[in-house]
Amino acid sequence: MILFVSGATGGHLYPAIAMNEALNMSACVVVPRAEPAATILAPYQFDYHVIQWVVSQPWTWPKAIIKIMGIYMNKKPRLIIAMGGGICIPFGIVAWAMNIPILSFEQNAIPGRATRAIQFIAKEIITAFESTINGLVMKSKVKCLGNPVRTTYPSVDTFPGEWENVSGKTILIIGGSQGARAINQFIDDYRQDLMVNGFHVIHLTGAHWSNETKSRSIEIYDEKYYFRFPYINNMRALYDKASVVLCRAGATTLAELSQVSLPSILVPYPYAMDHHQEKNAIEFSAKNNSCVIKESELNFEKVCHALATLDEGKRMCPPHNGEEINRMICELVRSYLK
Repeated sequence: MILFVSGATGGHLYPAIAMNEALNMSACVVVPRAEPAATILAPYQFDYHVIQWVVSQPWTWPKAIIKIMGIYMNKKPRLIIAMGGGICIPFGIVAWAMNIPILSFEQNAIPGRATRAIQFIAKEIITAFESTINGLVMKSKVKCLGNPVRTTYPSVDTFPGEWENVSGKTILIIGGSQGARAINQFIDDYRQDLMVNGFHVIHLTGAHWSNETKSRSIEIYDEKYYFRFPYINNMRALYDKASVVLCRAGATTLAELSQVSLPSILVPYPYAMDHHQEKNAIEFSAKNNSCVIKESELNFEKVCHALATLDEGKRMCPPHNGEEINRMICELVRSYLK
């Protein structure tokens, strides 16, 4: 039994799903809140538990620690894989006390607080960016193997009949599993302008953007289609339609973009811990067909300029080999299960 401990968002969970599928072993995941984790995990029939951990409420810690010990006693995991998020800290400490090996996984260019905290008790630290090592003390434990990505997706989504009419120039907008307010507002304001400029628009809003966008919608303008979805499981269906992507700079999204070799316009989330998305975007765009626009500077003129620049295809990088990365990580994981 492997126990994944993870933040509740897609950026943490999708790599865990990818690893679990490649390992094909009995596994369970623990998250700090039910949503959006439940929505993300449901198609994969992934066994999961919710244990709330609020750093600012220390009076709740004893109860949480008891629950953590209960999970360890019940599941008897042979290995803990910490995927990031504050919940990894108490799980890591208890695992260390119980002599359960811990692997720490850090996706971002700047290591998060959980990785920095448990680096001293983790057996090894798997990273996606070479530069991550600069933010860690235990450098000898770091192995830069890349970010695991899903190579298959659940076919549980349905698309409208008009979906088959989408071909050619198509911009896909992704704000992450929870959506991105600034990007969503930009698309609400300028989607028709993009359609006039010859683009179909596929817009993933996230389920929490607004009540009116929780249901799907379709618009036709200047013979181009606009599709709005709150959430889609089968991202491959969207990537297959897209010719360019406008998105945040979460590490999982960047790995998927590299996997499918799509050009991108990156709008890093400015309030991410330690500004790690900005660092992710800078490193990614240096090697890939990508442009970076700050959220405060997101406007139609800059997006049009970025689209024109990407058409030149100046910077290309070999595709992210998800299967090879998954294989290397699985070999490392299995070495701790012998």
